[in-house]
Amino acid sequence: MHLGETAVPDTTARHRRYRGTEQPATDYGWLPNMPPNRKGVIVARAGVAGVAVDKIVAQPFDRRVVLVGGGLFAVLMAVSARYGFQRDELYFLDCARHLQLSYVDQSALAPLLTWVALKLFGVSVVGVRLFSALAAWGVVVFGGLTAREFGGGRRAQTLAATATALMPVLAAAAHVANTTAYVFLAWSALGWVVARIGRTGDQRWWLAGGLATGIGVADSHLVAFFAIAITIGALLSAGYRAILNPWFAGGVLIAVAFEVPDLWWQATHGWATIEMTHQLNQQNGGLAGIPIFLVGQLIMALPPLIGVW
Repeated sequence: MHLGETAVPDTTARHRRYRGTEQPATDYGWLPNMPPNRKGVIVARAGVAGVAVDKIVAQPFDRRVVLVGGGLFAVLMAVSARYGFQRDELYFLDCARHLQLSYVDQSALAPLLTWVALKLFGVSVVGVRLFSALAAWGVVVFGGLTAREFGGGRRAQTLAATATALMPVLAAAAHVANTTAYVFLAWSALGWVVARIGRTGDQRWWLAGGLATGIGVADSHLVAFFAIAITIGALLSAGYRAILNPWFAGGVLIAVAFEVPDLWWQATHGWATIEMTHQLNQQNGGLAGIPIFLVGQLIMALPPLIGVW
């Protein structure tokens, strides 16, 4: 069956009323026209914010997704001691020794995690890079989970996780301690939450989306732009019904609560990040960067996997 079709429940004693709960994808008894050995996506009619929508019933989660992420983590840890601290890591080590609510070029999370690593492992290259590698593991898992939200079975989930793990940009970002790996984790978590809300219609997940966004902006302001883009896209489409509710407002409040310390620091330091961004744009901005950006997208996705996407 395809998204847009309606699965009509059996009217016999086996009839089951579908109201926001997941039906095991391996149980097809309630779909009289579905062959017992048919694998794929089951679609049912459900109500989202009072509007009837087609709803995908998720397939069972494939635990191999976790193993794929663990494989990337193991590789990152195995090679983490091959050379000494990278220059950005030296900067974060210094920030960790002078913790603040925010900094000129990023929020407080990455320096805070570096501080934790110093307390746990001392001045250790492997220890400092541990949290970035764990973040990469999480990104891979969210890749598989997102495929599941779109109706992907076990094979599709593993393929999505493997494709994510093989992206050069993820391995490069998570190989050193910086903000980028945590940005990827926040983006992937928020993307998964949005996909899950789109599938289930359960608006309560906006609270988790607010948490993901809040932790993300505690690391980098880039996460906020993704959240804003999702909101604008919903407002300009039929998806506006999904955000005009108290749960979305609650998620926004959670995200803003995480951002308050950074805003206070910026306000008391002349909005230093805005000035730094302006200077960087003067040095590196302009139309000349567009071709580099486009080519970079292909490199980040790994050319052999372009056909998959």
